[in-house]
Amino acid sequence: MAAIASIDFETASVVDLRKSGASRYARDPDTYPMCMAWANGQQDAPQLWLPGDPIPPPLLDLVHQGGTLCAWNAAFERLIWREIMTPRFGWPAVPDDQWSCSMATAMYWGLPASLEMAAPALGLGARAQKDANGKALMRLFMQPTHYDEHGRPVWAMDDPRNAQKLIDYYAYCLQDVVTEQAVKARLPTLPARERDIWLLDAEMNDRGITVDMDLVQRMHALARHAREQLNTRIATLTNGRVATTRARADFLRWVQSNMDVLDLIDRPSLLDSSHARWRADSARREVLLDLRKLVPDHVGEVIDVWLDGARTSPAKLDALLRATDSDNQLRGTLRYYGAGRTGRWSGAGGTRAQLQNLPRPTIKQVDGTLELIEHGADVDAIELLCEDSTLAVIASCLRGCFTAPPGQLLVCADLAQIEARMIAWLAGQHDVLEVFAKGEDIYQYTAASVGSDNRHLGKIIRLALAYGMGPNKFVSTAHNWGVDIDIQQAVRIVHGFREASPDIVQFWWDLDRALRRCLKRDPYDPLNADWLDHVGSISMRQMRNGGLAVRLPSGRYLIYRDCHVQPRKLYDDAGKEIGEDPERTEIVYAGVHPKTHKWTDIRTYGGKLAENITQAAARDVMAEAMLILHKRGHTLLLTCHDEIISSAAAADAYDALEDMLMVMRRPVTWAPGLPIDATGFCARRYRK
Repeated sequence: MAAIASIDFETASVVDLRKSGASRYARDPDTYPMCMAWANGQQDAPQLWLPGDPIPPPLLDLVHQGGTLCAWNAAFERLIWREIMTPRFGWPAVPDDQWSCSMATAMYWGLPASLEMAAPALGLGARAQKDANGKALMRLFMQPTHYDEHGRPVWAMDDPRNAQKLIDYYAYCLQDVVTEQAVKARLPTLPARERDIWLLDAEMNDRGITVDMDLVQRMHALARHAREQLNTRIATLTNGRVATTRARADFLRWVQSNMDVLDLIDRPSLLDSSHARWRADSARREVLLDLRKLVPDHVGEVIDVWLDGARTSPAKLDALLRATDSDNQLRGTLRYYGAGRTGRWSGAGGTRAQLQNLPRPTIKQVDGTLELIEHGADVDAIELLCEDSTLAVIASCLRGCFTAPPGQLLVCADLAQIEARMIAWLAGQHDVLEVFAKGEDIYQYTAASVGSDNRHLGKIIRLALAYGMGPNKFVSTAHNWGVDIDIQQAVRIVHGFREASPDIVQFWWDLDRALRRCLKRDPYDPLNADWLDHVGSISMRQMRNGGLAVRLPSGRYLIYRDCHVQPRKLYDDAGKEIGEDPERTEIVYAGVHPKTHKWTDIRTYGGKLAENITQAAARDVMAEAMLILHKRGHTLLLTCHDEIISSAAAADAYDALEDMLMVMRRPVTWAPGLPIDATGFCARRYRK
């Protein structure tokens, strides 16, 4: 068995890692290593390397002998080694297949991506816990404390008063390796197939996607001017009480003081949230949109200006300017297994450019608008010629900032309606499978099943109701998609969908019952080593550490840690727990809460399990296609939801597209009878 060494770098730079991303950070000439902790194997005590020391001989031998370097979030250590240690310090290059990521392994086995949370989630002792003071030390040493009168950075490490803190920082680095070793020792390895996917993810992140920086600069200038106009407008409309569209508290106070129906706005949740989170929360945006219909015109006009100015598109342009490398490549945008409950990719996080949540265009002529911007159109021209505000136009055009390299085209292909196909296959909903097999319109079919001829409504129904959504939630979901219905219509539609989809509904209940049945088994009973609880092609088994393993049709596992059944909790209107319902129970597991981001109990149920399993199985279809395409020589750049994006020479692009579609439409060996299809296009710029 090849030797393994765990390593952890601590670095410093004038570049803000959180805003620039690891690629831009590691490639910056001002970024340098402060120290590296390393340890051989799982048990050895870590040692410290400092600048000026030679590479540790055991580490050098391990690399030359083909051993593995392991790190928590190895993407960072791999970049520091390749971009700094090899060219500046003469360390040997390490091929990607000699790297291993303990964070990726932990996420696969149901743990959080944070090392700080993973150790206590495993119940590791105090010795294996991450140093609680590490964040403060990192903030102190990672970036300059200030700049002197000549504009030169001043560093905390150069201040003799910080000598003890510097020693503590080195100890923090050493402790990270201890914690990483302890977590890794408690987990199985990453399955071989998943390791191949992780390596492909690393290759795509290293390659990146080309950004049209001239277009980004032009759009950034337009956004700045549009924001200035909106700030002037809102200040005028409010007589100076709201100075800008970022003055959240002033805006809310002004709205509340200019209307009578104060109970229509959820003041505590709006006022207690940070500005950035408030802008990003679509639920709060919906509060204002609903409020807009009820208030006087002068209040409504202020809300319109505020909502326009609260768009996140300018922030995405800022992120592109910060994170794009000098060769116009945006790298490191993907996080393998970023969606822990399904294994799907997510964005890389932080304030960097997120390609997984680009807004849907609200204008029809995106290509023509991009040409206007390229030719220098100003804010007035944009708003005169386009059918929306400047910031809305910019949001619609963001995808166009991503382009093919010179002489090439982007080749993009999408698994068509893969979730709708997958849940029908998993549940055995044969009428839906037949619609797909015949190539008929599933959305028209769905609309007809509830007595409607509205295809758009059929699409909303198919996407929203397959996992147990109720009428109240469906009202707001339909509204978000541009369809207004009342609660009576929602009740009729929900009941109609469930009556027309009995096998999907049964799938929810069967999963719920199977999981509860599985959790009643004795994990130490020898029979529990077998997969005894089945729902079609899905099987479940209780793990001895208190978790639950769900085996997908592909053979991959979904892990629900500390899964158990407990009395249902009761909460008051403010969300405070007030007791238990003695007659009802609920399934909970330990996970990262989507709002608090803390490791805590999360409730689940049959419909949510169906959603997790369906999305996970759809991810496996796409990941398998990506591996095949990679072996066939396609230059993969990115994946976004169910879409695969590659590039090819312009003369070969359409042949590459045909080959990509052929691979993505192939029958899936582990899903016999799954009707699968893909659509795609070639273009110079990325588009919806």
